[in-house]
Amino acid sequence: REEQIAQMETLFAQLAHWCRERKIQLEIVANDWGMLSMLGRYPDCFLPVMGVLLNKRRKDPRMQYKIGIGDGRALRENPLNSDFYREYLKETYGIVRFEQEACGYEIALPPGKNSIHLPYYQTNTSHYYPLYARCHEGNRGRQKEVKNCPKYCREYVFSYPDHLHMVGCYNSLFAYDQSILSDISRLPYYLSHGADRIVLNFL
Repeated sequence: REEQIAQMETLFAQLAHWCRERKIQLEIVANDWGMLSMLGRYPDCFLPVMGVLLNKRRKDPRMQYKIGIGDGRALRENPLNSDFYREYLKETYGIVRFEQEACGYEIALPPGKNSIHLPYYQTNTSHYYPLYARCHEGNRGRQKEVKNCPKYCREYVFSYPDHLHMVGCYNSLFAYDQSILSDISRLPYYLSHGADRIVLNFL
């Protein structure tokens, strides 16, 4: 947020000082373009990583019922599969690692370094808080910025039909990729096609 820019600039300056003292570089996962611009001021200290929110991919389990995507073959590739886009990210921001998520269908990993997150994936996120709006206002449509969050998410989630394997928590929707752990071919496929890091995540 705009009011947090100065705070983040101070934090990055402190981290950069820490890195230079120890002669190391830190990987930092970025999920917005503004943060990438700030990280770019310290190329000797930080290795920017493209986070899952910037790595745009359609991965909502409701899509097959809304638009009939079937097994997801039409969604296997995204902009990262384009050579010119990866070159732009490397030249402009120094990005050579991409965060990917196992998301219910087989994705085509781009050349380069790829981290694969499993078994949960984030379908979308909001600047506002639907759960707060539902608990506080009685209507999830009355969303607004929350200054002093009462942390409803510690006790409540939005539930969806069981077949979607999906919940609304915090300011995001999360889903569970059943096949990545049950299909013995899925994870080896990613490891043999560009994934060099596995990230086991929990809600």
